[in-house]
Amino acid sequence: MIFVSVGTRPEPFTRLVNAMDRVAAQLNEPVVMQTGHTHLAVHHAQAQPWLNADDYRGLLEQARVVISQAGAGSILGARQAGRPLIVVARSRQFNECPDDHQCELAHAVEQLGYAQFVRDITPTALIAALTHVIDPGVGELTQSPLVATVRSYLAQWDRVMSRRKGF
Repeated sequence: MIFVSVGTRPEPFTRLVNAMDRVAAQLNEPVVMQTGHTHLAVHHAQAQPWLNADDYRGLLEQARVVISQAGAGSILGARQAGRPLIVVARSRQFNECPDDHQCELAHAVEQLGYAQFVRDITPTALIAALTHVIDPGVGELTQSPLVATVRSYLAQWDRVMSRRKGF
């Protein structure tokens, strides 16, 4: 299970919730999101605005990977649970935070090797980060059969087109 936390800030974190919902659509692994003040329809993950401390800790302990806002409490919780951590920073530019302190903290924890900092909050960047942090001994990130089929089809298409072009 992948656990996503936006923390408790009063501002919504729509970019993260939206991107992770799109990522969840591509995975054969449950995604559980704590969405806080982000009021957005989630279609491919389990979403809950608020969790009590015990439920939050329980999800951290069950998670294979944690994706979290770059808040100090969120980072500390994932570190205490010993889970691989991907951090994303709320941004003043998107009215997600009054300043950009989370970017500074995310950069610092990445430099210390505690987390991977995803700067571009997109499904592509998040999938790349998930693939990077998952322990190879535990297994690769499992994508849905549809994604595998589309990739196979595109690879075949590339081979056919390169033969036609004489590559």
